[in-house]
Amino acid sequence: MFSVRIGQLIVAACVATSAAAASAQPLSRSSMPLRIGDEAPNFTAQTTQGPIDFHAWIGNGWAILFSHPKDFTPVCTTELGYLARIKSEFMYPMTTGRNFDEVLRVLDSIQLTAKHRVATPANWKQGDDVIISGSVSDDEARKQYPEGWKAPRPYLRIVHRPGAGVASAR
Repeated sequence: MFSVRIGQLIVAACVATSAAAASAQPLSRSSMPLRIGDEAPNFTAQTTQGPIDFHAWIGNGWAILFSHPKDFTPVCTTELGYLARIKSEFMYPMTTGRNFDEVLRVLDSIQLTAKHRVATPANWKQGDDVIISGSVSDDEARKQYPEGWKAPRPYLRIVHRPGAGVASAR
């Protein structure tokens, strides 16, 4: 989980400790999903900036939560790293219109990742390099990408965009 406190622009990567997870109150299915503007449930977590009690940490400010499926997933790593670099500029009020070019970019990504076993990193654009999906073994990847890949981390295998013939949403 990644949270940004807008008021003081503090970014903290939250990794719940097993003790915090064990003490968390389970959410009922009827209390989900949260909607924009809803109050998030309180929790405690160990973060890169120390332990927090979420509601106390927010105070009277705003917070935006990003949820990720597990630690060290390739796409999440690129997103969290990018957000940490731009934290001083991060603000997205409810009164700001949405970027529909971004909607089309996401659709392009969905189409590409549905056809190939890849994922797209933060700020990916049509034609950019992609990440070999974590579900693809190195042996399978060697067959699919005989030219090889860049691996800045063991879990982050970067290749040129496959299937140049994949139709774009645009």
